[in-house]
Amino acid sequence: MIAGFETATSGAVRIRDREMSGVPPYDRNAGMVFQGYALFPHKTVGENVGFGLKMEGVPKEEREKKVKETLELVDLPGLEDRSPNELSGGQQQRVALARALAIEPSLLLLDEPLSNLDYKLRRELRFQLKRIQEEVGVTTIYVTHNQEEAMAMSDRILILNDGQREQLGTPEEIYNKPKTRFVADFIGEANLFDGTVTQYQNGNAEIELSTETNRSLTVPANGAVEEGQPVTINVRPERITATDDEGMLTGEIVSRTYLGKSTRLLVSVDGSEVEAEIPSDQLAGISHDLSIGTTVNLAWQPEACVIVGEVN
Repeated sequence: MIAGFETATSGAVRIRDREMSGVPPYDRNAGMVFQGYALFPHKTVGENVGFGLKMEGVPKEEREKKVKETLELVDLPGLEDRSPNELSGGQQQRVALARALAIEPSLLLLDEPLSNLDYKLRRELRFQLKRIQEEVGVTTIYVTHNQEEAMAMSDRILILNDGQREQLGTPEEIYNKPKTRFVADFIGEANLFDGTVTQYQNGNAEIELSTETNRSLTVPANGAVEEGQPVTINVRPERITATDDEGMLTGEIVSRTYLGKSTRLLVSVDGSEVEAEIPSDQLAGISHDLSIGTTVNLAWQPEACVIVGEVN
């Protein structure tokens, strides 16, 4: 709909305050970078990058100058005469980006541009794309199913669920203050606990968990809640630690994974699984045996809990 290939059934699309209803794709001045590169195999790199400029009638000399500048911007100087099939996947994607940027678009659209690349290259290009976007200053809409990618590259994130908006906010807001259960579970890793509000006062809610032990937790309420209201709370794995003292929850370790800077525990608690990611330096201070099959106490600070909404 933004690019003009689909028609909106309601609402409006505006680019630089210009209403786009009825405006054809070629007149929207939007640059597009596709998941599959979509380079012309019979054209050189320079011809690919300058294609949009040629269609706009830009003179050859001016076009060649712009192509050179844009290839330098994406760290591909001097490759104008190469064929796309002589380039690596990462280089081809940067050529596709250069082609979109060469026309100086009002809006840049990127449709999962890194999904065809391996993990290491994706990380490298992620930072390059962010640098280029900040340098050029063009508004960019980046579509991705990769949560880490979205968090690393975005100023604002829109979470869609079955075509409906779940939440719009900064990466920090989306991660630390998810408004719905879907958002909490979709972005990052979540430990979700259902419960019922038994008391609410002074900005704090006492919640009785729906577990076999019916343990109660005091949670800072990020919005108005009422006694008797069913809610879901979220605690991120990195906010949970093992403790020698009495914890919030007690369970049996069913899996232990060493990740270098941290160790991830999967703990069975009242029939549910809770994940805890404990920094390696904290593990050294725990005398309790944390091998598989042992019982462990899990603890976290009250502010680590976030109420994310009513129970589904």
